[in-house]
Amino acid sequence: MKSDTWLKELYDANYDTLYRLAVNRLRLYVGHVCDAQDIPQDVFLEAARQEIYKHPKPEAWLVVTTVNICKNYIRKNNRNERKKRKFAQEEMRKSKQGSLLFVAAENDKTAVSDIRITLEQLLSPDDFKLIVQYGFEGRTLEQIGNEMHMSPNALRVRLFRIRKKIEKYFL
Repeated sequence: MKSDTWLKELYDANYDTLYRLAVNRLRLYVGHVCDAQDIPQDVFLEAARQEIYKHPKPEAWLVVTTVNICKNYIRKNNRNERKKRKFAQEEMRKSKQGSLLFVAAENDKTAVSDIRITLEQLLSPDDFKLIVQYGFEGRTLEQIGNEMHMSPNALRVRLFRIRKKIEKYFL
């Protein structure tokens, strides 16, 4: 068939370009390029389905399709990362030490004191007090809320904002 040989010639002529495009896109948005070899393969499978030998500019079609498949891969990868993060947070909450922020540093008194000093300098006194009570002492939000005359939901929001501030500082 004419379309099979034509597609093979198109593949040989454009594979390297499409592969480099996929590598650059994935490196830029995802940070790793382990799936970059699969993307040109998917593009040419789609090209075979769409019969692009009828298209007026097949090379341009290949480039646009590569970009679109990369976007889909990035969206899918970001969704999976969010699911993994959410699952890890839920597991941390379910564990018996879920309220401790620094479980790994629990036994190392020097690391705990360094963390406390850094947080004390970074946070307001009220936020620092909340982190100490919740993260280091392991008190529940209900206990802290009763003492501070705040609802547990308000404390969750406050903790979320504190975490964002800490992440911003360390990242």
